[in-house]
Formats: sequence, structure tokens, C-alpha cells
Amino acid sequence: MKLSFDTLVQDAFSLSVRTKNCLKNAHIDTIGELATTKKDVLIGKRLFGKRSFLELEEKMSELDLHFGMSRLELEKLGIGENANIPVSLKHMTLRDYFAGQALIGFMVSYETNDFTGKLPMYTENGGAKNLAEYSYNVADAMLAERTEQ
Repeated sequence: MKLSFDTLVQDAFSLSVRTKNCLKNAHIDTIGELATTKKDVLIGKRLFGKRSFLELEEKMSELDLHFGMSRLELEKLGIGENANIPVSLKHMTLRDYFAGQALIGFMVSYETNDFTGKLPMYTENGGAKNLAEYSYNVADAMLAERTEQ
């Protein structure tokens, strides 16, 4: 089987029920998510025991994978991201992606006060810079919530 970043862990590895449940509780579904997760984050997850961790570490080592890998390391092993992801998104961090989504949300939710289509609040007095900062604040909050789960 050719692995990709989005290959489901359950399709790549034969795992015990306990380990499958640990991954489910940690919201880790794909090889990419598993390999890019750092050891200490995984061990800190509720109900994630040493036995499950060692089982995963063994299975991953069989494929030259380890915890805390970068996307670049995965690509060097031929485990690239899903081809359905637009090229423009492949080099974005998750933080950048979330900030971009927040920016879109801000922009479509703001009504213009004239027919020019310009957003005065965001273009006057450093508004665009403020909007970028707000977008990244939302992204940071989303990432913080994601790691707490």
C-alpha cells in the first residue's frame, strides 16, 4: 500500500482495539496526523498508556516513521500530502490556514457602507494590519483549543 499524509492509520497498521480507541480519543485519524504529533503531546492525552504508545512506535518504525516528524521529512519518505489539496495550501501552516479562514469570515460578515465594495473599517487607520492581527488571534485560539482536546 502506498502511504500518503491522509492514509488512515487503521488502513496502514493492524492495531489492538485498545490502541485504536486511544487514537480515536486523541482525534488522530491519519498517518500524517500521527507522525507529526510529538511524543509528549500523545503521552499527555487522557487514557493513552505506555502499551499503546509502544505499539504505535513499533508499527511506525517498520515504515521509518517516528513521532514529531515534519511534513518535509514525510515528503522525503514519499508520504506526501493528499493530491486534492491545492498547491497554494501545501506550504501553509495550520495557523496560516485558520487565520485565512477567519479573515474570510470577517470580510464576508462586514457590510460595506457604499457601493465601492471597500471595507472602510479594515482599510482606514491601519485597519488591514488590525484585521490580520485579529485573524491570527482567532487562529491561535483555535489551535489552543485543538491541543487541549
